[in-house]
Amino acid sequence: MAGKKGTDTRQRILQAASALFAERGFDATSVREIVEAAGVAKPALYYYFKNKVELGRSLLAENFEEFIDELQAAIAQTGEATDRIEAIVWAHFSACNENLDLTRFIYATSFGPGASPFSRDGVDFNDRLRRMISAAMKELQRDGSIRKDMDADYLATSLQGSAQIWMMLEIKRKQSLLTRKLSRKIARTFLEGAGTTDGREA
Repeated sequence: MAGKKGTDTRQRILQAASALFAERGFDATSVREIVEAAGVAKPALYYYFKNKVELGRSLLAENFEEFIDELQAAIAQTGEATDRIEAIVWAHFSACNENLDLTRFIYATSFGPGASPFSRDGVDFNDRLRRMISAAMKELQRDGSIRKDMDADYLATSLQGSAQIWMMLEIKRKQSLLTRKLSRKIARTFLEGAGTTDGREA
């Protein structure tokens, strides 16, 4: 039971930090505010984390790895190209839906003004995602599902960018935009394009 209680305490601290970092920003959030929101004493936080930076880095790293596993499972799916690309988009959307605060914190640390102790973490994470999606694009090219004359990294960046723009809109509007229907629509647009035959380049 002691082990479970310790795990619960650590998780409460991470959840409280995630919400506060998203709402107030990392620099503006104090350790006192985190422990008060988590309902724990300050020594409990320092038992699990050396300082606030280590807490933030742990929060990001653990969730990054969880999403990497989810994305890998999505990429491993077989079937029609539309289903496989939809699974990649939905992996992004479902992660955002499950923890909007964390997603907001990730974007703030990656793209917000000023230096962040986690800027490099966010860049490295996005580069890792792009490499995974690029490998998926190459696999689709090999089996003839998408054009082979287009650069796989460009395709990966385009798909990832489309998903992330919608995630940013969800963070801003909080309107439950990120649905399976939308992920399917993005996948179909990605594969079929938006132009008419006459409007496409030769």
